[in-house]
Amino acid sequence: MVVANLLLDPVDVYVLPHTAVQYTVSQLKQGHLSTIDVRGSQYYLQVEDNEVAELNDDSISITALSLGTTQVILKDKNVASSELVKQPTATVHVVDPSYLTISIAPHYNPALVRGRHYAFIVNVYDKHNNKIFLADNIVIETTISPDYFTVEYVSKNGSYVYGVPIKTGKTKVQATLSAVEVGSSILEITPPLKTSEDLEIFDPLSVIPPRTVLPWDPVTKPMYSVNLTAVGGSGSLSWSSSNADIVGVSQTGVCKTKAQGSVTITAVMMLNTHNKDSAEPHDHFLLSRYKYRRHGHKVVRARLRLGYRPRYVSEADVTIVAFCAPQ
Repeated sequence: MVVANLLLDPVDVYVLPHTAVQYTVSQLKQGHLSTIDVRGSQYYLQVEDNEVAELNDDSISITALSLGTTQVILKDKNVASSELVKQPTATVHVVDPSYLTISIAPHYNPALVRGRHYAFIVNVYDKHNNKIFLADNIVIETTISPDYFTVEYVSKNGSYVYGVPIKTGKTKVQATLSAVEVGSSILEITPPLKTSEDLEIFDPLSVIPPRTVLPWDPVTKPMYSVNLTAVGGSGSLSWSSSNADIVGVSQTGVCKTKAQGSVTITAVMMLNTHNKDSAEPHDHFLLSRYKYRRHGHKVVRARLRLGYRPRYVSEADVTIVAFCAPQ
């Protein structure tokens, strides 16, 4: 029998000595989880080995004391202990740190784009590559040159840094795990663990011109060649067309029209495919045209056959209006 379908979270955790872990108790009812506050309730936590970890005064968290492994058990005051009763348990591993890594979010890519926000996340592992839970009293210093990056937020333990690149170029983000705070005391980690990540910051990619409108004659079916230029990025790009049957594009940004229609041409930076931009060449039906003013509006007029009249269009409506004479 399982005690009231209760779950204890985290169910398996790796921690450093003198750091705390808070548990959450949830109950599964009709496929939905609801959180239970064990304080003042019939449920309580018990640590199996008090030399490895101890229960804190808040009754919902434990503090690691020495290296080793122990169980945290959720008990019910109204249910007597028995081999037939399966009590919810969680495992705590108290370990020494072995090495650090730095993750970059989003996209986990060290090629950053100036003006976009990023987070640097420091992870700590033991010698068996188990990821360690980082409590608030761990002391991690994460630094990056203020000439290249503006920091907007740092977590209490220093393992999370959020901000925005402000200058292009090469720099580093560095992290050091040096100590654990225990009350008013500082327990140093000797030697301190360090790591760094090389970064390169690029300008955002822009395709010029962003929009191209080309005249189209259904009789002569003209073909065009349009040169697009990409500004920003690393210079190593990949070009693509949303419809190569209408417009094809070379890897130097030269577009060749093949038929009437609309497509999107996209340039992507090879080092970071999230740094990209698009241009939109369009082919439109177009006959002879000229401009004149009437009632304060600028309009486009076409030579039309009998019975067909152009509508009046203000400048705010469209950039170019083209008409095709009905056959």
